[in-house]
Amino acid sequence: MGLLEVDESKCKQNGACVKNCITAIIRIPKGGGYPYVSPNLESICRVCGRCMAACPNGALTNKLVKKSGRGMTITYNYGRYLTTRLKP
Repeated sequence: MGLLEVDESKCKQNGACVKNCITAIIRIPKGGGYPYVSPNLESICRVCGRCMAACPNGALTNKLVKKSGRGMTITYNYGRYLTTRLKP
């Protein structure tokens, strides 16, 4: 299991997470498939939560980001805790 967990029953493979990743480390395999991050690129993740927030179907989970009732709580980002609000 990698950094991202994809609920395949919810993922529509529309690439929203890929387009919104500020480090451009999320990929979708050529010819189709589910998003992933190569293990050698996981350390580049900024743990911003944009990939999760961008998914209109709620199919993506970043293991370093914890969802809460008020938004997303970043569990680790270079030793700091941050919060990002999701759109209602």
